[in-house]
Amino acid sequence: MWEHVSLENKSISVKQAVNKVREFVEEGNVISKGITVGKTKTPKSVRTIIMPDAVIDALVEWNEYCNTNEIQSKFVFPNTKDGGMRTYSGLQSSLERFKKKHDLQEENISLCAFRHTYATILLEQRENPKIVANLMGHTRVSTTLDLYSHVVDDEVYKQTARTLDGAFTNLTNKKPEGHLPPGHVAIRSKP
Repeated sequence: MWEHVSLENKSISVKQAVNKVREFVEEGNVISKGITVGKTKTPKSVRTIIMPDAVIDALVEWNEYCNTNEIQSKFVFPNTKDGGMRTYSGLQSSLERFKKKHDLQEENISLCAFRHTYATILLEQRENPKIVANLMGHTRVSTTLDLYSHVVDDEVYKQTARTLDGAFTNLTNKKPEGHLPPGHVAIRSKP
């Protein structure tokens, strides 16, 4: 909802989630179903995310579009017909229309793919996994790393080795072995 977005502070606060609601009869059959805005899945899901400038620009542009087209709503991305809350199936339908319009039907693009891409990009850019876990609302870093372990490639291990070389140099004020000037010998102390 717009009340959870601060363009001035460049932040989005995740405080609620959309939950499915079902009502059953004694025999176990569903008699009604719907959605409601309520608590998040876990306490860790409640978080504040700092937005990049590109997201702020897109939200400002979207807000102007809504104002121009007289779409009044407390929701950031409302149903454009009545300003109500979009359902998951409504978002999925919008995505399918977009894919068809841009000839992307064969691409593996889903609503979950956007979340997956967000985390993958951050990890590929070597963002701290703890930060990525917090942004994703994961309770444990291990959840993030298990879900996105495919991001770790040989370059990550090479970068780790370079980081350790740099740390060794900084701690010992000596260059790592193999980087000594000709004629010099490394002296090692016992651990």
